[in-house]
Formats: sequence, C-alpha cells, structure tokens
Amino acid sequence: MKRMFAVMTVVCMLVLAVPALAQDGVNIARAETIVQEAYPGTTIVSIQRTQFNNAAVWEARLADGTVVYVDAQTGEIVGRIQGAAVPPAVVPPAVVPPAVVPPAVVPPAARPAVPAAPQISNIGAPAVGFTRALEIALSQYPGTSLIKAELEPREGTRGRGPLTWDMKMSNGMAVYVDANTGAVVELEPWGGRRGPSGSPVGTPAVSFEQALSIAQAQFPNLAYRKVELKQGGRREGYAVVWQVEFGRGARVVIDANTGDVLRTR
Repeated sequence: MKRMFAVMTVVCMLVLAVPALAQDGVNIARAETIVQEAYPGTTIVSIQRTQFNNAAVWEARLADGTVVYVDAQTGEIVGRIQGAAVPPAVVPPAVVPPAVVPPAVVPPAARPAVPAAPQISNIGAPAVGFTRALEIALSQYPGTSLIKAELEPREGTRGRGPLTWDMKMSNGMAVYVDANTGAVVELEPWGGRRGPSGSPVGTPAVSFEQALSIAQAQFPNLAYRKVELKQGGRREGYAVVWQVEFGRGARVVIDANTGDVLRTR
C-alpha cells in the first residue's frame, strides 16, 4: 500500500510540472532552428526556457555573446541583446600568506571600466539615416515634398526582411529606400483614388536619433519595431510628430520640433 501511494505521488508531481511546457507552440528544437535561420553561421552555446517582457520565450545564447529571445508560442523573435564574446575564465593566482608576501593592491584607476548595457532592438539601427533617405527620395521626384516617413522591415517579412525607409511624397508616389545600402528598391503610388493627404512635414528640429533616444527612455526594456514621422491629429494639435512603436502595443508620440513627449501607451 505504501509503495502504491509513493508511485501516485510521483505521477501527480509529473502531471503538475508538464503543462507549462506542453502549452508551448514551439519546442526547443524548433527554437534552435529559428535562431540558426535568423543568424546563419553562428553557434548556439545554450538555450533555455524563461520569461521575457512577461511572455514565455526560449532564450538562446550565441558564441559571440548575443542573446536571442524566441516567443515560445508563435516562434517570433521578440528580442535581441547584442553582446561581446565571453572571454575565457581567468585562473586566479595562488594565495600567498600575508606573513610571507602581502598581495599587491590594484589602484582604482587600473581596474577595467564596466561596459554599458547593450541596446535591445528588434530591427536594429539603420545605416542610412532619415536625412539621407529624404535626399534620395527627393532625387527621384525633384520639387516634391515629404508627407510621411516610415522606418520598418518590409511588409510580410514578420520583422526579418530588409529594414526600409518608406518615403511618401506629395506627388502621390512612395519611394522605398533600403536603410542599409541606400538603394531605391521600389517606387509605387500611395493615397488611393483620392490621392495623397496630409501636410508636408519638412525636416524636423528633433532628429530621428534624438526621437528614438527619447522614446527608449520611456520603455527601456522593450524593443522598438517601427518609427514614423507624420503630421499628428487633434490630440497632438496637428503638430509634426515622431511616433515610435514598441513590442506589445507600446508607443511614444514626440513633438518633432520641441522633443516633448505628447503621449505614451
């Protein structure tokens, strides 16, 4: 009877432990495949299930120190921490008794500085900034004005396609500029049958880099996914604004001329 009770206890413990993993839509093998496809040529040092931004994820650590987070339900890469390769372990010197040779005191100035925490980002920083992208768009359609600019991976790529500037011009044409190379990848109409709408935004006093820094200060633990420059609505007093969108629906709207945070969500 005691033996049967012990067996039943072990079975109950196993049943209680399994659901958390059983609910995952992506197992560890699939998570490894997703990471290797996104970062070919890298080596996965370790992978474990954990929490990231209150969601169940697979945390994969690469040989170069980078940490990649894969959503355990959808398989989407929801975060990345770019780091340096882990140095080999340093064997501490043998301890010499104080009575024989006192240990050398390392002056504070000789101690290595602590590196800054790496920036978390899903889409990365563009090599081609907003000002250069605008110059490229205007070279395609001289005499036009910029109505709206968007920075995000191309549609349908689920965040893994090329990072692209979508420059919507006043003549009803959109110029897509590769944010890494500066190449014009596509020209297409926008605005539908009614044509383009909105006022020209010009070149704002607050740069793209400054707006992104202001927005990330509001949500330091979230990765940004999209940045827009456009004319705001009634809530923004129709001012030109930078809008930065993060994961899990968070966003920050910034006055593009003053740098004031107009609203967050």
